[in-house]
Amino acid sequence: MNFEHVIENNSKTLNIKKHRLCIFCRTPLSGKEKSKEHIFPKWLQKHLRIEKTHLYQTLFRTNGGTENNRKYTFNKHVSGLVCRDCNNGWMNRLEGKAKPLLIPLLNGDRGHIEQEQCEIIAKWLYKTSLTLHSASIKEKIIPIGHYKYLYEKNQIPRGVFIAIAPINVIKEKDDLYWIENGDWTRVTKEAPTEIIKNYLKNAYKISMRAGKLSWRIIYLPRENRPAINFFEFPNDCVKYIHPCKEKKINWNTKIAFEKLGELDSSLMYR
Repeated sequence: MNFEHVIENNSKTLNIKKHRLCIFCRTPLSGKEKSKEHIFPKWLQKHLRIEKTHLYQTLFRTNGGTENNRKYTFNKHVSGLVCRDCNNGWMNRLEGKAKPLLIPLLNGDRGHIEQEQCEIIAKWLYKTSLTLHSASIKEKIIPIGHYKYLYEKNQIPRGVFIAIAPINVIKEKDDLYWIENGDWTRVTKEAPTEIIKNYLKNAYKISMRAGKLSWRIIYLPRENRPAINFFEFPNDCVKYIHPCKEKKINWNTKIAFEKLGELDSSLMYR
């Protein structure tokens, strides 16, 4: 997979306290414009049987301490930063297109995914990940422009790469799990680690799992890019659906990751 064609010119990240605007269309959120968008749609919660399952969010500090512990159920996990027009409009239409394509992947069915289907799935995964991040207790690392770009252009910003992979859910405790900006540290000895670490401060990565489907979203900015190459740790189950250059993707669930962390850390650099 070639990671070279990456650009984005808006590095300002979302500040929830200062921006009481819709995260996508930037409409002021007051009165009837306010909405409560479920981070994970009701159909997905029902399919995974997690509506009443408790969800825990904990912010881990580098000194080993924790703060901002939150506990609620999945059906109460919502974002108040999406307006009614977005919720009932383009997001609802995307949901209708993506649902019949996602269910076979969630169930672990084998088959093929057409290129145009990959783009629908990729947009849904990206939209869901953006909405999740907006409601996260973690530091906001995704630029505002990425939310706006998806809304205005109906496209995923350049520089964003989305991979999916089957996962063996027997080895995991929950039916839905995610890692935000996980470990980037896997690197060969020759790589200039400090330069890479500084570069990756402007990048982001979100890995998620639902049922027997896992996905990873990464953004790599062109600006100040060091002379390094990113490569995928060898595993035939990783399939890139955005950008997707294949007319048809073979979805073989016999080869799968055991844990979400394997997909999250499988992207390396040298």
